[in-house]
Amino acid sequence: MRTVKHRRTTPPAPDAGFTLVETIVSIGIIGVVMAGLGTFFVSSMRTTNNQTGTQAAVQVAGDAMERVRSLTPSLLTKGRGQAASTAQWNSPVTGVAPWLAGMQMAFDSGAAAGDGASAAVPTSPLTVTLAGVPFKQNYYIGRCWQPAVTGGDCTQAKPANAVEFWRVVIGVTWPDNGCKTGTCSYVTTTLISNAEREPRFDTNDQATPPVIVPPGDQTDDIDSTVSFQLVANGGTAPLNWTTAQGLPTTMSMNTSGLITGRTPATPGSHSITVTVQDDYDLTNTATFTWIVNARPTMNAPAAQRSMEGKAITAVQLSASGGTGPFTWSATGLPPGVSLNTGTGQITGTPTDDGPYRVTGTVRSKNGNTSSASWDWNVRPALTITNFAITAGQRSTNRNTTVDLQLAASGGSGTGYRWSATNLPSWLTLTSAGKLSGKAPNAASTTSNIKITVTDSESWTTETVTFSWRVP
Repeated sequence: MRTVKHRRTTPPAPDAGFTLVETIVSIGIIGVVMAGLGTFFVSSMRTTNNQTGTQAAVQVAGDAMERVRSLTPSLLTKGRGQAASTAQWNSPVTGVAPWLAGMQMAFDSGAAAGDGASAAVPTSPLTVTLAGVPFKQNYYIGRCWQPAVTGGDCTQAKPANAVEFWRVVIGVTWPDNGCKTGTCSYVTTTLISNAEREPRFDTNDQATPPVIVPPGDQTDDIDSTVSFQLVANGGTAPLNWTTAQGLPTTMSMNTSGLITGRTPATPGSHSITVTVQDDYDLTNTATFTWIVNARPTMNAPAAQRSMEGKAITAVQLSASGGTGPFTWSATGLPPGVSLNTGTGQITGTPTDDGPYRVTGTVRSKNGNTSSASWDWNVRPALTITNFAITAGQRSTNRNTTVDLQLAASGGSGTGYRWSATNLPSWLTLTSAGKLSGKAPNAASTTSNIKITVTDSESWTTETVTFSWRVP
């Protein structure tokens, strides 16, 4: 028979709970933990407040930058007087001083003493309140230069071939016990080109520079009003004419390429180079010469002699100096004679004899005039007075003697000289006008005879061609 053995067990002791020592230790641990949590909470709240203030300061600084960028660069310092700028420069807010060391202070030299607080970019801080916290915007403006080729930092030193910039420093401050001095600060800066426009970039546009239409050499009289428009094609509008090197000081060119003013008071030649720039800052240049002449001087022609009814040899008027095209005029010309106002040439056939006093005037391109006078003597027509030809022939009977003294009138009235061509062999004519001879005993005819008389001034006249018949 199997025997089963039973183990005797000891009943558990009743629950006694935490001892006093354990309780005290536990309370101590809890206190330490709670103290640590309190410090962590305070630190966390301080950090959160600082972050919130900084984020607001960033927004305030961004608004200040937008204010600056909305202005034309030339207006950044407008109204910021030197004294106000210097006072601000010498007491910068925290974090600004290192930036000021790298640039030259900029101010408006034309501002009145004490100006600055009311400028578009003021020298006094502007207050912006966010969530009940006052944030102050402080604006500092200076100049700095960056090497054009190598680039790099923009500094207050000005190297050769440097690019100039405005540097704007914005310092924002606000009250906060979390910062050491009880005031926190945030600083940001930007560089702004001192050009009136910022560069434009468009990768889809194939930009080409403008092309200046060759202006050609210009010519004017001294001390004359000028108005000359330069023209350029192509490029990207708007086009801006920037320089006119060599232009006389009495003349100027505006940005649209219009040259105005007056020419210098002394003659000379001026080489001028002009530059045009388009909206992509692409440029083109052209060079031309501006010649300045003395005012015109009318050259009086020699005294003129003409004969009534005989076409004159053309008389060409001329002038010294001045700038063409010229316009010509004349008064006192003999009747039948006229002047070409464009060329200055006088032509025609006088219809009335007599002495005339003629005055000619030249007018230059610029409206300057000059006049000169000369004598014009028109002689009466030179004619043979006693040798009438009937039906184109003259007849003499056989064995008839011819003895005729020819006479003339007009011309100079003196010194008449006579000549003849193709006279028949039996007839002669002396230079004094004696026509003589005896007709032959046989019938004959001589044709194409011409008798000419010349006066003392070498004016000549001729009879009509005729024939002499011996019946």
